[in-house]
Amino acid sequence: MGTVYNTNVVTDGLVTCWDASNRKSYPGAGTTWTDLAGNGDGTLINSPTFDPDNMGSVDFDGTNDYVELGTPSSLTSLFGLYGVTVEAWLRIDSTISAQKIIFDSGANERINLDITADGLAFMVGARTGRNAIVSGSWYHFCGVYDGANVISYLNGAWTSQSAQTGDISTDSQTFNIGRFPYYGGYYFPGKIASIKVYRRGLSAEEVLQNYNATKRRFIGTESDSLVLDMDAGDKRSYPGAGTVWTDIKRGAVGTLTNGPSLASDGMSIDFDGSDDYVSVPDSSDLRIGLGQFTISMWVFDENDDSSYFVWMAKGQTGADEWSLYHSTTNRLRFYADSGGIDMSYTGAMASAWHHVVVTRDSTQANLYRDGASVATDTSDVYDLNTTKDISIGASEEGSARFTTGKIATVQLYDRALTAAEILDDYNKTKGRFA
Repeated sequence: MGTVYNTNVVTDGLVTCWDASNRKSYPGAGTTWTDLAGNGDGTLINSPTFDPDNMGSVDFDGTNDYVELGTPSSLTSLFGLYGVTVEAWLRIDSTISAQKIIFDSGANERINLDITADGLAFMVGARTGRNAIVSGSWYHFCGVYDGANVISYLNGAWTSQSAQTGDISTDSQTFNIGRFPYYGGYYFPGKIASIKVYRRGLSAEEVLQNYNATKRRFIGTESDSLVLDMDAGDKRSYPGAGTVWTDIKRGAVGTLTNGPSLASDGMSIDFDGSDDYVSVPDSSDLRIGLGQFTISMWVFDENDDSSYFVWMAKGQTGADEWSLYHSTTNRLRFYADSGGIDMSYTGAMASAWHHVVVTRDSTQANLYRDGASVATDTSDVYDLNTTKDISIGASEEGSARFTTGKIATVQLYDRALTAAEILDDYNKTKGRFA
């Protein structure tokens, strides 16, 4: 099996996975939509386009766009089985007045996920009830056949089922995403971000697991007061090559300096520990001052926990400056205003992804690792108002302490997220890194 972007999704029985958020599945251009399970690539026909929002989806015009999947053995082998699951993240762009196809097995609709004016449904012999949706919103729709019933789920919740027994009848023609091969095509008008197919019926718990593992792209994390948002796995933020890493929130540009590049995982920036760093120009909204703040990052340390390097800094150790870094003894440390704020964690950090967060409210500062508080500082509130540029992967404006490892996301808020919000953010995002 190939690399599935989100390792928290169910993989038992997975035969195909097309995911437009993963550069290894769709790089943002071209006519090949690669199956991450390695069993059946799709071909984009009549120029459906790539939409970078929500980390990526394929946009179908409803006129003649579709993806032809052919007849790979991974899909034709579903015929004769007593179980199958098809799930998709999708959004319609306009009101539906007639049947439109999301996924179909061929001429006889033996395995069919579609939508009409009454909503979404799944069919294997029998069809589930319709699930009403509205245009302009994202939905996770999952159809399951378990040998006894055809069942539908919307956003992780059971919605309907119809009795059905027996194996899945053989179909003819080709498998398609976004069209039916006869009667005018029934072309889908909207966006499809991902489709997964399993050769068994998933349980209700597994459907919910997949929904929770992927919903962050479409529902999001706490965005209130977000002033800096950089995500190397989001094509809006980093297109996969070049020296520009864009702040999605403000449209500002971070500059990759001395050669950091997209890591082989396709979702993070790789730093060589020699001279690589990213510079983000100073601006008034990036100056913390006396106010509340939250710094949030996903980082991977490729050292052995015996090195001193910086993940993110604005200045370094001087008055009104701050730094989030790794030292030989304090493997996660936040140091600000010449030690006015000093918090550290001594546990292991190397050779694994970690979610690191720093907050300050009106009474104290807190340091978090993987959703849990690991240190607190109740010192006076210090003015962190330096006008120096932000450095990612090095200390003061790229001067020293270069990171050897990967950084996937960088976020700055102008308020202190609560412990519950930080844990929720960790749980929503950890599937990318687990």
